[in-house]
Amino acid sequence: KRKTVTFLIGRNNTGKTQWWENLPKEQKYYIEYWDKPETDLDLSAQKILVDKIINCDSEHLIVETHSEILLRSMQVEVAKGAQIEVKILLFEIDEKNAQTIKEIYIKDNGVLSDSIPDFGIISKLLMKLMKIVMIFT
Repeated sequence: KRKTVTFLIGRNNTGKTQWWENLPKEQKYYIEYWDKPETDLDLSAQKILVDKIINCDSEHLIVETHSEILLRSMQVEVAKGAQIEVKILLFEIDEKNAQTIKEIYIKDNGVLSDSIPDFGIISKLLMKLMKIVMIFT
């Protein structure tokens, strides 16, 4: 059985905490939850964090993050063959001010099943870098 990592992403307060609080208690017992572990980490430390996520003992890990670097690094690791299932829950507020949750998966080839929001200029640079890395891996 492959380990499952679920990333929670969203802008501002879009219900990530409430989602966690509403999970049944018996489900939480088997889940490890990391809240923004990338805080105050430079790029090289975030790469080490990705390795820790992949190699942690927990069978199901939930990571709340604002780091596109973390997400894109996971894509690369999955494409390189990491035996891990990665799901991204994208929390957004729609035009009617209602919360929506979109499930996105990282496929075995490292490609996302759907798009994630643009994180700005870093997003464009990361996408170019990822294409180069994926060519050479």
